[in-house]
Amino acid sequence: MKHFLQLLSLILFMITSSLSAQTQVSGDVSGTWDARNSPYVLTSDALVPIGDSLIVEPGVIIRSPGEFELRVAGFLRMTAARYTGGAGIFIEDGTVHIRECTIDSVTNGIKVFGGHLEIRDSGLENITENGLAFHNSASGLVQGNGIFYCGRYGIRITTSDEVVVRENYLSGNSTSTTTYPALFIDSCSPDSIYQNLIVDNHAQGIGIWALTGTAAPQLSQNLVRGNFTGITIVNATPVLHENIVVANFVEGNPNSGAGLYIGYPNGNPLCSGNVIAGNYYGVSIINFASANLGNLENAGLNDDGGNFIYANRLNGETWNIWNDTENDIYAQNNFWLDLSPDSIDFTLHDNEEDAIAGMILFQPVNDQLVSRMDLNGDLLVNVVDAVALVELILTESVPSPHLFVQGDVTRDYELNILDVTRLLDHIIQVTD
Repeated sequence: MKHFLQLLSLILFMITSSLSAQTQVSGDVSGTWDARNSPYVLTSDALVPIGDSLIVEPGVIIRSPGEFELRVAGFLRMTAARYTGGAGIFIEDGTVHIRECTIDSVTNGIKVFGGHLEIRDSGLENITENGLAFHNSASGLVQGNGIFYCGRYGIRITTSDEVVVRENYLSGNSTSTTTYPALFIDSCSPDSIYQNLIVDNHAQGIGIWALTGTAAPQLSQNLVRGNFTGITIVNATPVLHENIVVANFVEGNPNSGAGLYIGYPNGNPLCSGNVIAGNYYGVSIINFASANLGNLENAGLNDDGGNFIYANRLNGETWNIWNDTENDIYAQNNFWLDLSPDSIDFTLHDNEEDAIAGMILFQPVNDQLVSRMDLNGDLLVNVVDAVALVELILTESVPSPHLFVQGDVTRDYELNILDVTRLLDHIIQVTD
């Protein structure tokens, strides 16, 4: 009995010690936060002042029982830590480096109103409003992160040109409404939106708007799939190159489903080498907007089309491009899969369907042979292509448009084991 009481006392001491091993913080903070004194609990707003540094070491948990922020005007480095609860992190100025961290269950993940943020290989999840928001003169690198289930925007960039967004995965965002894009670029021109997966969000996958200034960002090799709409462009002039924009719609909702949705007089993207397929509408152009989907009649070489535009269907009708403006739309030198040259025009809504609308100028077409199963380019379809497809599926990068089209054997607009099975079935049938 005596030993039992001693053991019970030891357990109670350990529990009490564990419960008491927390550090309450508020006001100006600096120095090092370590796992031994974790969790760090914000009892009011905390600030890293100008000229000071705060180092948050691996294993640290930062909590806020109220709507308190960790504000940064100096330097913050946080590695392999967790921030949960409260208002989130607010960067006034200075420099913040975050790596391999988790930020969850906060009002805003990180708001950057000045200074520089680098966030890599981290997860932001269950955010009431925005995952990451850049404003004014803020700059940043956002790379290799997962951003899930934000009520509004996953990433919002407003009037901040110096932001690089690479190799992130955004899914399940815009939980509170269908009006907030997972990735929103407003009145600015970041030059590297690259290799991001923007999949199964409740609203637009990407929104590019020019509300108060020019918006001409460059987006390349992004996968935009399964969103309410794919890429919405309002008054903006982005460059879209080698993106895969597929299967964006909500089943049965005719207000959803545009791969590219372009509106208002200055809306005029330059599109080359993209896949636009499996949406309700491929490219929808309204409200005096325009688009350059391929123009062989000028001297420029960066607008020569090469887009794969196919199988954009609503209620049994194929609408690859819908021109609801008076502007003539250039769409030359593109791949129109499954269509003969004579049948392409039947998938285009222009002056032939609406006398007020402009023409869609799609001739000539790109008649280069595209073998949908020849992934290694040896003009044969055999087991080597199956191996190449498996390797393509296992890679974490967005495939090139050609490889995506060739590897999507089942036409479900994603590369998966079903495509490998169908390809092997085809190889076996041919060899038999």
